[in-house]
Amino acid sequence: MALFLLKPVIWNTNGYTKPSGVKVSKKSYPGIHGYGHEEWNNADCMRIVERKAGYRVFHTEGLKRAPTNENAGQTFVFMTASNSGKQMLVGVAGNATYLGDDEDKSERLRLVGKLKLGHLWKDAWELPRVKSINNYDEKNFQKIWKSGAGWMPNWISPEETFWWPKEPVVLNPTFITGKAALPMMFGAHQIIDTSVAERIMQSVEPNNRDQGWMRLTNAMHIAPQDPIDTALLRRSTSTQTIAITTARLGQGRYRFDLEAIWGAKCSVTDISQSEALRASHILCWKESSDDQRLDPNNGLLLCGTLDALFDKGLISFEDNGAMLVSKMISKQDQRLMDIPQSIRLPLNPSQKQYLKIHRDKYGYPL
Repeated sequence: MALFLLKPVIWNTNGYTKPSGVKVSKKSYPGIHGYGHEEWNNADCMRIVERKAGYRVFHTEGLKRAPTNENAGQTFVFMTASNSGKQMLVGVAGNATYLGDDEDKSERLRLVGKLKLGHLWKDAWELPRVKSINNYDEKNFQKIWKSGAGWMPNWISPEETFWWPKEPVVLNPTFITGKAALPMMFGAHQIIDTSVAERIMQSVEPNNRDQGWMRLTNAMHIAPQDPIDTALLRRSTSTQTIAITTARLGQGRYRFDLEAIWGAKCSVTDISQSEALRASHILCWKESSDDQRLDPNNGLLLCGTLDALFDKGLISFEDNGAMLVSKMISKQDQRLMDIPQSIRLPLNPSQKQYLKIHRDKYGYPL
């Protein structure tokens, strides 16, 4: 099920592309070291492409007792920062997976190597405070950086649902949570419900609600309420975990690809309300390979009623898009549901192949 988290990060004046030297409490990691790993969260070097899909790696201080494992690929992280008496939203990562546990170390190190993050110590070394803290010993600082770099990519999310506003969004804690302030300690976090998450997104001025904001908001609205299938967790790589998890739930890259094919409308009707649409697999999930599970040709974007019928084999489609209806659905119910209707757009060869498997499975023509 979806998990929504409020997570404080260090304030940064460089757009979170490199450290800016802001002074914070000496009890925190940034206070001790002069920088925070989250200060690169919006940097181009934190983007990775695997299996032709883009992902964003990012960092927050560690989480304690948050149910992140069972919400892998379904966590929405709202990163806030405090400055001059104001609390601001600086970034949001949707459909994220936490990589901060001990068993994730090898994956974090893989990402560090793949992204070549080792050179980022130079950004931190530019700060006078970092040099002072390390007694101007550059070589020793490089050793310290290397020992801690493996902790840097402790989150990853699809780039489609990673949103960093051009300017921080000033938040009104009373409007959002009814309290005078949001969490401020870097080591703290707060689990919030959907209504609180929506109020945070509503805090963005209408003229700043770009396509990234829209994609993220839609992902929140269609976020599932059911727990994740544990068999999907911790596959060979974090990107594979996210891709398979979100595709199983009809989210992420799989859904975005389907929306692109079908113009963000039901494949049959003209319904465009995202909350009413389901990303349906044609060849069912259990019988598909990982490649087939991620193949948008193995999918239809259907409104809820048609999705339920298609999933149970009560309807199917011919190669020309004509709907086939099971005799188990009465003529009266067919009239009430306004079926049969045809698929709106011509089908390509791959889609036709998947639909043939669906027809054969359920014995069409009846």
